[in-house]
Amino acid sequence: VVDPGINNVHVIAERLNHRMQHLDYVILTHEHIDHIQGVKPLCEMFDVEVIATATCFESLKNPKLNLSAAYPGEDPISYVPRRVVSVESLGAKLQWNDVQIKFYPTPGHCAGAMCFVVGDFLFSGDTLLERIKTYTTAPDSSIEQLAVSLTMIRNEFGDEMMVYPGHESCFRFGDV
Repeated sequence: VVDPGINNVHVIAERLNHRMQHLDYVILTHEHIDHIQGVKPLCEMFDVEVIATATCFESLKNPKLNLSAAYPGEDPISYVPRRVVSVESLGAKLQWNDVQIKFYPTPGHCAGAMCFVVGDFLFSGDTLLERIKTYTTAPDSSIEQLAVSLTMIRNEFGDEMMVYPGHESCFRFGDV
């Protein structure tokens, strides 16, 4: 499961149970509330490992950095998963069954952001969006770091790479 956000945890659990499937990992592309709200419930329902950058894990404990302190109508989130896999290096790999996942820390939108690649698909969280300018006004955002991260992505992947962002529809990298 990638970025278990608002109000989808029970749907995820229902689908997994209906298909009699096990959840092995939760991958966080970054630490903002709309991407992390379901982490604690999923960790409580399933014995999962959570994959993220160390900075993302630190921000899970900080309602100001994960933006839950400012989210109307929601309780602030301060949570650290029991089982974690920390990603720190560009191109770090995880073999999951017959699928290889490569991780790329991409600070900018926030300090703990990362993208990951499965085959020809780039999952970008909020680092790279097609028709929306990436938000860089959060407490730990940096337009300079975002520029470095976007340059790395452009240099690392070809124009044919399909991008699956954290919001909106997928798109071909060369189309942005």
